[in-house]
Amino acid sequence: MADTKQAAAGGGIGVSGVLWIVLIVLKILGEISMSWFWVITGIIWIPCAIGIGILAIVGIVLLIIGIISSLTH
Repeated sequence: MADTKQAAAGGGIGVSGVLWIVLIVLKILGEISMSWFWVITGIIWIPCAIGIGILAIVGIVLLIIGIISSLTH
């Protein structure tokens, strides 16, 4: 008999995606008084801030490695 197991590639929407959808639904239904700017900002600026933070950390680590490397030679 053939093996019918298949690996599923994960991912999914995630907690922040669900939260964003909930905020949009609540805004459309008029349950929250938050402006559309703040509802949409979550999906645009939070990933940008995370990306910039990661780049900053990588840059600092590379800078420290460069300084240590130049001091040891």
